[in-house]
Amino acid sequence: MFIRLACIMLLALSAAAGDFLAAWPDGKSEKLYYEVTTYVPVEMKASTTVEISKSGGASPVFSVNQTFEIPMQQITINSQEKYNGNSLRFASSENLLKFPEQAKAQLGTDTVRLSAVARGDSVDISSNVPRYAPPGKIPMSDNLTTSVGTILAARDFDFKLGAVKKYNEVDLLTFNGMPFNAVEDIDSVAAEQDVTVAAGTFSCYQLVSSDPTAISYTYFSKDERHLPVLFEIFRAADTMKVVRMELQKFE
Repeated sequence: MFIRLACIMLLALSAAAGDFLAAWPDGKSEKLYYEVTTYVPVEMKASTTVEISKSGGASPVFSVNQTFEIPMQQITINSQEKYNGNSLRFASSENLLKFPEQAKAQLGTDTVRLSAVARGDSVDISSNVPRYAPPGKIPMSDNLTTSVGTILAARDFDFKLGAVKKYNEVDLLTFNGMPFNAVEDIDSVAAEQDVTVAAGTFSCYQLVSSDPTAISYTYFSKDERHLPVLFEIFRAADTMKVVRMELQKFE
């Protein structure tokens, strides 16, 4: 139960190349603060902070550090990921999930560590709870990203109405005893509209993603920053809203 509650609220944004990558100078850092509300099975508040930075030099690296706090469930998640600064090709992911004491009855520990490292044509995955997060390999591809890394990759999009992007995503923070694998996701730019959140009012592009169980809408600012302003998930069966993530401020 703890695993499912933690993972349902994690970012699920998506990523053709645009002007964002070229416009991000070496040495720049950015910090985004969000409030997350889940509505099922009960309404619950959480917060997440994403810090993105890019190193300089001949081989620049993007670093993405995301922390996630769920006070009602006493869950804390920290993910640290690295991507090639020129291509956004995945390099590594280190994840630390801290659960309340009672999680030991299910997991055998209250702290889960999970790592993924790109090596050649594959990504090696390991964890300290192999029963629930089995070690293994998945194929490496140029468009591979994670549920955390999509907050960076999605912004390097050639945003135009009707544009479609296919990419492979591996969710390293949902573990149920099954081997990890990458699945193909498809995003499309559906509309342009103004969106008002706590951080202000933004002119945005609306991206739509869907699968048999859910429809998600992500709103990115239309300027060269392409800030992820708002993210909402609706249940496909009855269009009930299940998650809302709203930008509170950015630095």
